[in-house]
Amino acid sequence: MKVHSGKAGFYGWRLIAALCLILIATVSFPMYGGAVLNSAMARDLGLDAALAGLPISVFMLTVGLMAPLVALALSRVSARAVIAFGAAAIATGACAMSFMVQTPLTAALLYGGLIGCGVAFGGILATQTLATRWFMQRRTRAMAVLAAVVSIGAFVAPSLLDIFVRTSASGWRDGWLLVAGMALIAAIIALAAVREQPSDLGQEVDGGTPAPDEKTAGFSAINVNIAPRDALRTPAYWIIMLGTNVFSGSFSLILAHGIPHMVERGETSTTGALTISIVMAAGLASKLVAGAIGDRFDPRLIWAAGLSATTAGLAIAAFARGPLLAYAYPATVGLGLGVSSICMMALIANYYGKPHFAALSSGLIAGQTLTGFMVPILSGWVFNAIGDYRPAFLVMAGFSALVSILLFMMRAPVARTSPD
Repeated sequence: MKVHSGKAGFYGWRLIAALCLILIATVSFPMYGGAVLNSAMARDLGLDAALAGLPISVFMLTVGLMAPLVALALSRVSARAVIAFGAAAIATGACAMSFMVQTPLTAALLYGGLIGCGVAFGGILATQTLATRWFMQRRTRAMAVLAAVVSIGAFVAPSLLDIFVRTSASGWRDGWLLVAGMALIAAIIALAAVREQPSDLGQEVDGGTPAPDEKTAGFSAINVNIAPRDALRTPAYWIIMLGTNVFSGSFSLILAHGIPHMVERGETSTTGALTISIVMAAGLASKLVAGAIGDRFDPRLIWAAGLSATTAGLAIAAFARGPLLAYAYPATVGLGLGVSSICMMALIANYYGKPHFAALSSGLIAGQTLTGFMVPILSGWVFNAIGDYRPAFLVMAGFSALVSILLFMMRAPVARTSPD
């Protein structure tokens, strides 16, 4: 018998809290903190710009290629098992990074391959899928909380790991041991706290909160069900795909070359690490705003406005020199990237429905893989050829502006049905 639990008894928000702790360990530290550790590793091993970008390129490729497998796993086994597996893979890879890496190829295989696999299974797709199972009226808000906590962890991780690099005897190798320990804790939390869906506890979606009437229903409180093969025929899906590619390309560019670009523009490596933290802090603020308004206002328009900020930030980055512009660039880029991370997933759930969320989202992630893989490598090649990262930042700014315009013009693929 299902219970209409009130807020105090509804397990959904407790689940979100557990998933937040997991995401700090499975995404924030290995991905964003990894940018600092890999930059220090590149200096230690004497790598040039192209080779320095190889681990993050392989990482982005792995995360993308694993996405359909993660979606398949979520349809066959429990999300709890999927997340625990991912966390264990991160812990194994991080230990190997600490003890085994001597060449860029080894770093690419361990960070890009093994840790990338762990982030794919233990990270965003599995946790966001759980959010769609537990929430409908507050779906965007729940997704925003998960995305926001990644930013909180990502704000802390670069600076904390930079301290490890500068103060510990083994430098970046000790940083990877910290990442490994956190991933093991995340695996334990997943096994102990994750529940698949409300019915497992005799509860209902949103805790049994009465559905709003049609006039007050927000953008998340809509039931649609469009099969993946039909979704692929809609222009909206491909515009969203372009948007995820801009997100992935901008993000991988900043993670792989943001710090060396700041150093090349005359800033210190510590300032470069701080710009990564500022990107995450600004992203956190915009995620909270997007989560607060995304269930009532069209995420399409919120995303388009966010990409305008990304465009401005990337253009500023190209010519940043001095503290003012060095800090203005990550602030504006972070605002846009934060909004993107919320709205691109919310649009998939709102436009095509909860039943196919994992499959369609995995398609987006897989589709953006080539961009995330190639941008760091191509940017490194350009720098090696002309000694300048500015063309890479300006090209990404141009693509961001284009997708912002397309989002403003985009329309929902089908007429909306009435809410539950």
